[in-house]
Amino acid sequence: MESFVPLSLVCSEVPWKSCGNSWNTASCSEAWGNFTSNCTSIGQPLNCTIKLTSPSEEFWERYILAISNGVDDPGNIRLPLATTLLIAWTVVYFCICKGIKSSGKVAYFTATFPYLILLALLIRGATLPGAVDGIIFYLKPDFNKLLEPQVWIDAASQIFFSLSVGLGGLVTFASYNKFHNNCERDAVVVSTINCLTSLFGGFAIFSVMGFMAHTLNKEVSEVVSSGKQRCKQSCLQGALPLKLERRGPERR
Repeated sequence: MESFVPLSLVCSEVPWKSCGNSWNTASCSEAWGNFTSNCTSIGQPLNCTIKLTSPSEEFWERYILAISNGVDDPGNIRLPLATTLLIAWTVVYFCICKGIKSSGKVAYFTATFPYLILLALLIRGATLPGAVDGIIFYLKPDFNKLLEPQVWIDAASQIFFSLSVGLGGLVTFASYNKFHNNCERDAVVVSTINCLTSLFGGFAIFSVMGFMAHTLNKEVSEVVSSGKQRCKQSCLQGALPLKLERRGPERR
């Protein structure tokens, strides 16, 4: 999925910028939130409360993921995702086909390029109105959450995923080390860099979260939701200028 989204950037107008696409619903609007209106135009009772969804949210959930109604409905194969997945694995093959000689050279790019992307997202997010509120919210954690088991489950999932623990990558590359290599030092360095990278990425994400809260006239805590999907939507919001930012909140 991450390999498919960048391809959308080559379009003259990114598809998550506005409504009016084939996957958008009647509740899609650039003015997010809840408001009371005459709903008969979309088949709802008069003066109902409509929960609006953002263009980026519908692009992610209805077009990229194409979320089905449940596990009993697996849905169809997403051709754009299948194609980009094939391209990604083909690139991986050519990167490692010659062993450590080719993968070692590729690592110079793969290890530094994500930091450039994070830096670009951070600079972009820091220029948005309300970014400071999001960063302050990020730096003032609610320690009462430490009493919730789900927080520890999410933390463990994040650290295992980011370190690729159990996937064989660390063990495979470690096998190329010299016999007397200081593995303890390497483990500490890799773990430290990994945690600092997650901390750095949080600034990029929450700066955009602050912008979303500013646009909605809500508290940051009301905008933030758990899971990776909200983070991905935030990256879409901060990747390019939004028409919503230029025009301000509107009511459709």
